Amino acid sequence: MKKNNTDKNPEKTLTPPPFSEKTLKDLAELLFPNAGVPPSLPAKRIAFRIAPSPTGSLHIGSLAMAFVNRLLADAHKGVFFLRIEDTDKKREVEGGTENLMRGFDQFGIKFDEFAGKQSERTEIYHAFAKQLVGQGHAYPCFCTPEDLEKSREEQIAKKETPGYKHEYAVCRGLGLDDTKQKLSSGMKWCLRFMSDVTQARVSWQDLIRGEMSLPYQENNFVILKKDGIPPYNFAHVVDDTMMSTSHVVRGEEWLPSTAEHIQLHRALFSDEPSWHYAHFPVTCVQENGNKRKISKRKDVFAATDWFIAQGYPVASIKEYILTLFNTNYEMWRIANPTNPYTEFDFKFENIGTNSPLFDLQKLDYLSREVISRMTKSEIRELVTEFGITDDKILLALEIDRETQKPRKDIAKWSEVPEMFDYLVTAPKTGKNPIVKVYLDNYKTFSIREEWFAWVKSLCIEIKVKDLTQAVRVSITGRESTPDLWEIQNILGEDEVKTRLRRCL
Repeated sequence: MKKNNTDKNPEKTLTPPPFSEKTLKDLAELLFPNAGVPPSLPAKRIAFRIAPSPTGSLHIGSLAMAFVNRLLADAHKGVFFLRIEDTDKKREVEGGTENLMRGFDQFGIKFDEFAGKQSERTEIYHAFAKQLVGQGHAYPCFCTPEDLEKSREEQIAKKETPGYKHEYAVCRGLGLDDTKQKLSSGMKWCLRFMSDVTQARVSWQDLIRGEMSLPYQENNFVILKKDGIPPYNFAHVVDDTMMSTSHVVRGEEWLPSTAEHIQLHRALFSDEPSWHYAHFPVTCVQENGNKRKISKRKDVFAATDWFIAQGYPVASIKEYILTLFNTNYEMWRIANPTNPYTEFDFKFENIGTNSPLFDLQKLDYLSREVISRMTKSEIRELVTEFGITDDKILLALEIDRETQKPRKDIAKWSEVPEMFDYLVTAPKTGKNPIVKVYLDNYKTFSIREEWFAWVKSLCIEIKVKDLTQAVRVSITGRESTPDLWEIQNILGEDEVKTRLRRCL
């Protein structure tokens, strides 16, 4: 990773309180009496990861991020692992982890390793937190929510950007005795990072966005909450270092926090992060002429369960994700209409920076293309798994498959029952005497060409297309269906005659 700039900014420099090494050591021991020594750094490797929170069903954005990480890990001959970031207990839902695992499995996302839950790694976080305190990089904060709100209002009144910084970082200079007194009185505390603003900006090379930089984080941000659990910032830096992550691929919503994460890494490990950052654009929807992030509260398709319930093939969702995040995928698909998507070379340099729009109409179009390339056996298997088992419908789905011009009328399996309901229940149709000539001479044919020649022989005073359309509507109630000869064979001679008689 490219080294960060070291431009000095002496006017904003904040030096740590003048505590001796012994005082800092004693303070660390006071706060973390049971914490051990941080583990040794592991060997480097090529490793990608996905780290979702167990807050409900798998989000379509998390699925997309997992899928592209899997592709990138394979392309770089690295490993791909899953880590559950369950540090926000207020948002966690019961069974959330199981929901995530089930969702990834439904979409065929395979992991090489499972790194467990962050809540299971408290001892490691506390070991590193104790180290930071002992080095003068962190301190306990006893401020209450009321204290923080009062400070915030004061800063706003002065037209200052609110934050726990400078003279407002009132717990920054607490000594050992003051800390002991507050602890003995039962006051709750969180641990804050002691920002030492000695640089103007923090720079890094982003694999998607190129050279990036942000102002040095002046805020003394929280790295351990009052329950002893770290928020994302601290957990990310510790975990991705200790798990030898080489590529942190995440959504652009984390972009503003990157300077904070790099500062933490410097304090913890006296070095720049060993991984490359790659910030993906966030997938959005169009609302009132503006883009907004996909929301589980507003968008039914935000949860991947919706796609499963609708019966979208997994391959369709994956191909659509590829069109969103690699600008040359659609051209590749045109040039390679029958190749599996796994042959596509997914690259960082082809990831755009503009937020793509999730368009269900485009997904439907693409899904029809995907289904049209499937074999009869593939379709039968997937539709049966979806819960459609009627033999007539399954046979109808095989019509015009594995041909040079396959059907493109189905986008998702939930459309199938209504599309072919006439095979199960005879439709209500009006009178149409034109079909009498067809009924009077009707017989089955084992070859389509023989049937069509017979139809033509009946059309002395009417056009072939008029007769076949009248028959189609009479027996299916639809003006458009798959091949009429095939549909008649599925219904059987007796059923076809019965339906035609009702129209006379």
